[in-house]
Amino acid sequence: MKMHYYPDTDSLYVEFKREPSVETREVADGLNMDLDAQGNVVGFDIDHARRTARTGHPGDSRATCKGVQGRLTCLPAH
Repeated sequence: MKMHYYPDTDSLYVEFKREPSVETREVADGLNMDLDAQGNVVGFDIDHARRTARTGHPGDSRATCKGVQGRLTCLPAH
């Protein structure tokens, strides 16, 4: 699994396997799932990644993230 952060669009792509995607499905607002030809998950694209990572509820295990030089660094929420 690899994660790719794109600071210019504040999107995070979580890649599960290096297969070409043939279909993209919107799972929720700002969350898209890429599928290969067999219908297997290739990856997820998360829009507004920094904002999404920081808007957890108390007790939430989400992380606070910041983009530095094109890389996303995340710290566990306390």
